[in-house]
Amino acid sequence: MDPEKTEPAARLNAVSNCFCLAKWLQVSVDLKRGMTHSCHHPGKHHVPLSELQASAGALHNTKYKKDQRRAMLEGRRPAECGYCWEAEDAGVKYSDRIIKSTDTWALPHLERIRNLPWDADVHPTFLEVMLDDVCNFSCAYCIADSSTSIAAEMKRFGDYAVHVDNSARRSRRPRIEGENPYEEAFWRWLPEVLPDLQVLRVTGGEPLLSPSFARLLDGLGFHPGLKLGVNSHFGHSEARMREFFRRMSGLLQDGRVGGLELYTSVDTHGQAAGYIRHGLDYRRLLANIELACELLPGTPVIVMCTYNILSISGFQEFLRDILKLKARFPAVILDISSLRKPGYLRADIADESALNELRDTLEFMKACGAPGFNRHEIAKLEAVAVWATREWNPDRERNRGDFFRFIKEYDRRKNTDFLKVFPERREFLITCKQSAFAALEVTPP
Repeated sequence: MDPEKTEPAARLNAVSNCFCLAKWLQVSVDLKRGMTHSCHHPGKHHVPLSELQASAGALHNTKYKKDQRRAMLEGRRPAECGYCWEAEDAGVKYSDRIIKSTDTWALPHLERIRNLPWDADVHPTFLEVMLDDVCNFSCAYCIADSSTSIAAEMKRFGDYAVHVDNSARRSRRPRIEGENPYEEAFWRWLPEVLPDLQVLRVTGGEPLLSPSFARLLDGLGFHPGLKLGVNSHFGHSEARMREFFRRMSGLLQDGRVGGLELYTSVDTHGQAAGYIRHGLDYRRLLANIELACELLPGTPVIVMCTYNILSISGFQEFLRDILKLKARFPAVILDISSLRKPGYLRADIADESALNELRDTLEFMKACGAPGFNRHEIAKLEAVAVWATREWNPDRERNRGDFFRFIKEYDRRKNTDFLKVFPERREFLITCKQSAFAALEVTPP
């Protein structure tokens, strides 16, 4: 256990060994579908209109979520938090339950939260909001709820011929068109919770394509204790990104927010990165990260990597590019997490050759030393490696079969060629093809 986490983790586990402050203090809200969840790991659940009509705070404090809080206080693991239980059971030194709960927006509130009634309404200190789902990327692991491009693809082509994970790509609830009670409730609720917020993070979709993002910035007022975070794929022209960065700089200079963090996403190097995140120009992304660091000196730029089976190829080259950025701009941070859904893109379906690449990449990362990657960045890849190389994965063959089916259909829809991008994965694809044909049938979602 990281020495900095040991004592706070013990404090959490003194409440219960499945207690997580994110269930109370963090919320992610999808306004286009009236969905909410406590952090980005549990699946979203619907906010009943009856609860919303009684209180706009139901965007966070649903009866369902309160039941999950009660379970944690009583020492019962909520099934929706399986991402962390799976990591902890695999021997990961500290899961996101520990990482999130020991952050500055969470840990100082521990005693207050543990002493509240389980059904109390609370204001979040970390609010993530998806104002809009408009996005011009259609990434391999994305879902229709988060991208209008994926929604259009699913409408045109229909389902992928895979197992139950396919349901995650379709919209679980229809997009609300016209008058939207969830958006109306959000704009009423935001002034109420802003004084307690330490982090306000805007995600999507792609926020830079949403008119609601401009409305949010215009209405922020002055909150010097607030850190504003913005997710963007950084795939826009230099002129558009320059305009965005200048507006962010103005918020800081005017004292309207106390801090700023920018988030972008890429999952490996070069052409492979563009294959995973369809629409991504890898070199443009790197150039726009540099531009952000130049125009917003000292502002953290967090490069998020959703590590999946396709990330393994070229990941060391990707790390070398990140090292070059970090050498010039120390505020560049790498944040790695392991993809769990859809199952056919998980890193734990890899063959031994690919897993050896993952192990070698981890050793490379560790060998970089200061001023390379810090221990938290390394720990994130180490957690992926521990999880992906564990001995027991009962769904591996099914997921490999689905990987083959998915890739063939993905190439057809995107007009791409997997083996041209990943020639080193030819034998793995053959293995997955064998798994696909060995299966008796594909169970429809």
